[in-house]
Amino acid sequence: VTVTTNGTFTVSEDISWLTASTSGNKITLTTTANTGTSSRTGSVTFTCNEDTSKSATVSVTQSGTTYSISVSPTSLSFSSGVESKSVTVTTNGTFTVSEDISWLTASTSGNTVELTVFTENTSTSSRTGTVTFTCKEDTSKTATVNVTQAGKEITYSITADSKTNMSWTPTYLADSKTISIVASHAWTATKTTGADWLTVETTSGSSGTTSVKLSVTTNSSTTSSRTGKVTFKCGTATAVVTVTQSKMPYVITVSRATWSPAAAGASVNVSVTSNGSWSASSSKTWITISPKTGTNGQSTVTLTAAANTSTSSRTATVTFKSSVDSSVTKTVTVTQAGKEMTYSISVSPTFSM
Repeated sequence: VTVTTNGTFTVSEDISWLTASTSGNKITLTTTANTGTSSRTGSVTFTCNEDTSKSATVSVTQSGTTYSISVSPTSLSFSSGVESKSVTVTTNGTFTVSEDISWLTASTSGNTVELTVFTENTSTSSRTGTVTFTCKEDTSKTATVNVTQAGKEITYSITADSKTNMSWTPTYLADSKTISIVASHAWTATKTTGADWLTVETTSGSSGTTSVKLSVTTNSSTTSSRTGKVTFKCGTATAVVTVTQSKMPYVITVSRATWSPAAAGASVNVSVTSNGSWSASSSKTWITISPKTGTNGQSTVTLTAAANTSTSSRTATVTFKSSVDSSVTKTVTVTQAGKEMTYSISVSPTFSM
């Protein structure tokens, strides 16, 4: 404050929270901190020493403090077990901590508050609560931390014949297999989309042991096997059964395994059944075959044995072989008797006695 006078002066104040210091005509007024939220006022009086009836005043108003409080983070997530996490409080005052959570405690060190979940959550559902931080100087100023403790994790398990991954490899023929499903909770079963040849008799169940029948139809393909999967799911746990069914093998059947034609020669019909193309051959040239090839299905093949001019029997083999899989064969063994010997006797001369 600057004082203008043609005399000297004194300074007086009725304010306990203000002091005045004089340096010539300059007066410095100094206040202490107003820790309240309301403003406060006072006056400083300047009096002429030579004429005390002459005075001047300065009115002084000091604002109250505006308090604030904030926390970081504003939310915390805890596991289902015992755990501690920290919160940082920012304020220009002091604060108190209160919580509406029976399973949590708070301990303060400076501006750091440690929140501790001291009991395990034995429920499978989560639980929540709120921790409130209140400014002591202005209780209208608060900050909150939302607390969530996770529910106890459910442990799921499921096995198929005591395995989480198992295989079944049926032949090409229709077949079935019963497996044992052991689950900790309710379960469901699904199979590979489009695997209409694979049937799952039971597609859901409860905890414990359940027998489940799997069935496959005949695989009529001779070119490829087929694979499907059945997935048994129990919560987050799975057990997978992989079913791989082999392709149908090539097959040839003949209506006879042997033939014994007469020495004079003969023919016989042989019925050939196959699920693929085939060819026929003879080990001897005196056997002819008609036709020598065929396709899938049933065919009639004529075997012809030429006359055996020898008096000894003879043997030949007719082989029917798959044109796709040469390891698939059937044979007809042909045994032909030798020509019958004609005996004669004569004497010379002939006479009577």
